[in-house]
Amino acid sequence: TTGVGHLDASETAEALTRGAGTARRLLEDGRIGGALLTLNAQTRQIGAAAPITEDTGELIHA
Repeated sequence: TTGVGHLDASETAEALTRGAGTARRLLEDGRIGGALLTLNAQTRQIGAAAPITEDTGELIHA
């Protein structure tokens, strides 16, 4: 195990929102060229109390 505890839904949504902002800045700076972000959709799903899937926060490269 990693020793990292589970987050509740609001903590997860906050972490994903921050991650999405960081990833967006990296895209704007050209540091992650061609990436499609799934963070925004995942954050909305969590905000709507949808189940969290294993690919939460995954960056998919085009």
